[in-house]
Amino acid sequence: MWWLARSFGFEVSILELAIGALLLIVLADLFLAIANDRLNKRPEAKLHQLNEPVGDEAVVLNKFTLRGTTSLGRVKVQGQTWTAQCNAGELLESGRRVKVTDRQGLTLIVTPIQ
Repeated sequence: MWWLARSFGFEVSILELAIGALLLIVLADLFLAIANDRLNKRPEAKLHQLNEPVGDEAVVLNKFTLRGTTSLGRVKVQGQTWTAQCNAGELLESGRRVKVTDRQGLTLIVTPIQ
């Protein structure tokens, strides 16, 4: 460090250099924390909410099969095929229109449209 002191005409001790470096690190950390906080406050749409099918109409692709008090089958909604469950216990026929009322994982809960 002696060459730095000679070229600029001032003397710097190791302690002063350490304090200066520490101050620079603290300021940089503070700046990054503020920037990170501001970036994280912007609203972000969650991937599973972008095309949430709840509330949409769907078309039954194949006849539902009875499983206990519910019936299970496949429906097409928003161009995607989903596993669906009908709690009304109806055996929904292929081509029937249904309304998506809920989603449990990758299974849609549907009710028949009259």
